[in-house]
Amino acid sequence: MREKSFIEIKSTLNMEDQLLIKQLQSSVSNIPIAQAIEFPHHINNESRLNYILLYKNNKTLLGYCLVIESHSRKLPFIKTAKIFNGPIVISVDDQFEFINTIYKHYRKKKFTSLSIQTGIEENSESHFLNDKLINDLSFKYIKGSNKNCTLQVELDKTIDDIYADFKKVLKKNIKSAINKNVVVELVETESDVIKFSKIYKKMCEERNIHLYSQESIINICLTIIKSKKGFVLKGVYEGNIIGGGIFVDEGSKITYLCGASDSEYRKIPTNHLVLFEAIKESKKKNKQFFDLGGIDFFAKENSPKYFINQFKLGFSSSYVFYSPEIEITYNRLYHFLYDIVIFIKERVIKK
Repeated sequence: MREKSFIEIKSTLNMEDQLLIKQLQSSVSNIPIAQAIEFPHHINNESRLNYILLYKNNKTLLGYCLVIESHSRKLPFIKTAKIFNGPIVISVDDQFEFINTIYKHYRKKKFTSLSIQTGIEENSESHFLNDKLINDLSFKYIKGSNKNCTLQVELDKTIDDIYADFKKVLKKNIKSAINKNVVVELVETESDVIKFSKIYKKMCEERNIHLYSQESIINICLTIIKSKKGFVLKGVYEGNIIGGGIFVDEGSKITYLCGASDSEYRKIPTNHLVLFEAIKESKKKNKQFFDLGGIDFFAKENSPKYFINQFKLGFSSSYVFYSPEIEITYNRLYHFLYDIVIFIKERVIKK
C-alpha cells in the first residue's frame, strides 16, 4: 500500500465502526455471513471474537475482518486464530499487506497458529496472493482444503429455464410436494422460528449432525427477519411446519445456510420445494446467483453429507471453487498438542 496504514483490534464495534464498515460493504460485491457484522456471535457462540480494522493515515477504512480466536481451557498456552471468508477489502492490492499485518500481530501475541480461508474464487489473483503468502510468510496449504467449493444457480434466466435445468428426480419431488398441498411461506414470527428450530434440533440429533445449536438457529433467524439480511422459509403441510430453510443475503447472491425437515414426514419432499421457492425469491430480489451453501467432495457414500450433496446437485452442477485454506504455525509443539486435542474431541463427538 502506498500510504501508511495501521490496524485497530476490537472485541465490539461502536456505532461509528459499524457505519464505516457498512459504507465499505457497499463497495464490495459479496459479504459472506462469516464476515457480516450482524451474525458473528450467533454462528461462533463458543469462541472469542475480535474485529481487525485496517485504516490509512486519515482514518479511511480500507478493510476489516472478523477473527475467531480459540483458547484451550485445559491447555491455556494453546491459542489459535482463524479467519473465514476474509479479510474484506475494497482493493485486492490491500489484501496481502492486511494479512501480513494480522500475521505479525498474532506472532507477537504468541499464538499457536493462524489459518485463513479468504473466500476468494480460484483465479490468477487468488493464486498470486496464496503464492505470495506461502513464499514470503511461510504459510502452508491445509490438507484437503483444495476442494473448497460450492454450487450456484445463475439467476439471469427465466424461472422456467432454471426449472428445466433441474434433474428429473428433483422435478418429480417438487411436483410431489405441490400435489400433496405443501405450501411454502416466509417465516415472520418468533413462534414459527421456535417451531422450525425444534425441527432442526430433532434432525441434528437423529442424523448426528453438529453444526448450529438450537439457540443459534433461533438467533440467526430472528436477526435475518429483523435486519432483512435474507429470509427464512417454512414448508407447511396440513397446518403444521414440517421443514424449512435459512437463506442469507450476501450481496450479489443469496446463500442457503441450512435447512431442516421433520422425519415424521420423510415421505413428503418438503425442502425440494422450499429451495425452489427460495430460488424464485432470490430472483425477485434481482440477485445474480443462488448459492447452495457448499458441497463436500470427501463425503463418504451413504453418509449424511453424501445425501446432502446429491440433494444439492439436483439443482445445479455449476461448481465454483474457492481459494484453499492456508495456515501458519508459530509453534510446532503447541500445534501438535492442539491437533491431538481436536482429534480426541472429534472421536468423542462421533461416539
